[in-house]
Amino acid sequence: MDITQQLFALLPEMVLLCSTIIVLLTRVFSTNILWVHRAAQLGCAVTLCALYFIANDNNYGIISGGLWQLDAMAVTFKAILLSAMIFILCYSRIYLTSLDDITGDYYILASFSLLGMLILVSAANLLTIFLGIELMSLPLYAMVALWRSRPNCTEAALKYFVTGALATCLMLYGFSLLYGITASLSLYEINIYLILHKKFIGFILPFAIIFIVAGFGFKLGVAPFHMWAPDIYEGAAMPVTMFIATLPKVATFAVMVRLFSITLLPVAMMWGKLFLLMAILSIVIGNIVAILQTNIKRLLAYSSIAHMGYLLLGFVVATHAGLSAALCYIIIYLLANLAIFAVLLAVKSNGEAVSKITDLANLHKSAPLYAALLLLTLFSLAGVPPLLGFMGKMWLFNVLVQQDYVFIAIFAVLFTLLGLYYYIKVVKVMYFNDDSSAKINIVMPTVASYTAIINAILLLFIGIYPSGLFNLCFSLLGSI
Repeated sequence: MDITQQLFALLPEMVLLCSTIIVLLTRVFSTNILWVHRAAQLGCAVTLCALYFIANDNNYGIISGGLWQLDAMAVTFKAILLSAMIFILCYSRIYLTSLDDITGDYYILASFSLLGMLILVSAANLLTIFLGIELMSLPLYAMVALWRSRPNCTEAALKYFVTGALATCLMLYGFSLLYGITASLSLYEINIYLILHKKFIGFILPFAIIFIVAGFGFKLGVAPFHMWAPDIYEGAAMPVTMFIATLPKVATFAVMVRLFSITLLPVAMMWGKLFLLMAILSIVIGNIVAILQTNIKRLLAYSSIAHMGYLLLGFVVATHAGLSAALCYIIIYLLANLAIFAVLLAVKSNGEAVSKITDLANLHKSAPLYAALLLLTLFSLAGVPPLLGFMGKMWLFNVLVQQDYVFIAIFAVLFTLLGLYYYIKVVKVMYFNDDSSAKINIVMPTVASYTAIINAILLLFIGIYPSGLFNLCFSLLGSI
């Protein structure tokens, strides 16, 4: 590619950077938070349009001296991230515009973090991966600490920063060991080196893989690196929790697919066992501890740990079908969590944001539509047919059986059934607990309500006709 084509390939990132600067200037010169909100949402929409031009150009390849890769998977993940960001801003508008003046900082930090995610999904070099992860993560620490008047906010932010810094150190040390072995930072050159010298690699490579896997384990929030997730979910404001629970996990998954399915595939036996151990621990800890929770956000945190465990089972298989099933699963997870947090942002119990599960009592009487939406999305996460979550789990477990991981598949199915309990517990409170002291009201714009309905209907409609999503995921993994 010539320089013009290379700059054109970077168009979405440049547009998002410019729009973030516009959001920053709007924040400085306008006292109306609604204008900052509109600038952020418009910036995402314009970036999505720029991405459309890139996709139609079909000028894919590795550019910028091997630092950057543009392919169908990168374009698709960027479209998913940008669309999800628009959903998040749409759902969060009333909550954010009703708060104090520091709300404007949320939009700036979220936009910079999103820029890091776009860089991350196109990374073709260890250096680009590190820069993308840092640009994604640093704004998140500040976002958690924004509303210091909230209980446990400062503690959650400090814990998130410390664990995030530890994850970065582990990952960077693993990258440095990998560079020391292969004398290259390029993902594809490292892959070639490992193929040619697989039999002569010493004991350093396993240590490098352990540190890299641990670093990504922290970012995904899987056991035994999950200790930050429940406190951060609970301590952060609801829009921040929604952001952390969705977009960073999708971006981290995207770079993991590129790193492990290409670069480190020749040594899959090493990291496959680590992923299996992390998956089992996450499924067990996430599902069992979630049963004990009374706070809705902590319940979703442990639910997330369990779901990331299921996701890692696709990496354990380490085949095209397994990673395709994992890709399908992360998309389902994203859709379901966006819909759940949309309802939680809309519902006010006695004038306050929902915190405890019991705050949802009488929701089916006060807001039957929102109770139905929450029921639909919770059952999708639980894997109840014919919802999309069931189809995602079925594909993942079917791949495990085909690759002779029968006992792991049975184990995962049993804990999926166990996980039904804590989802049904929330449904029971919504439909069968009669708390006369709970006064529920709904605060959400009409546009956001329709968006939440569309979000939930997708879980049902695609669940009935899942072949399109399955084929998309399978073809995307074949394009990298």
